[in-house]
Amino acid sequence: MLFINSDEPRDENIVGMVYDIKTTQSGYTFSLDDTDGNVTKCFARTELSEFGIYIIKGKISDDGSMFFVSSIQDIHHNEF
Repeated sequence: MLFINSDEPRDENIVGMVYDIKTTQSGYTFSLDDTDGNVTKCFARTELSEFGIYIIKGKISDDGSMFFVSSIQDIHHNEF
């Protein structure tokens, strides 16, 4: 038998522009303006460039106030 817990947070991908980067003791917080015009507050351990365009992957916090980034891909460094 296979049981699936639909309450478990799933990884999401967001594409957008990073701005308002702040350094914290454990990483960086920033705002991400996505392609739909939504702004998401994020946390990452890796520093990003102000006004850079990224694809980020991660999970939203339980209260929905912060997106915790697990991986980052810089759009400008992709080869198409």
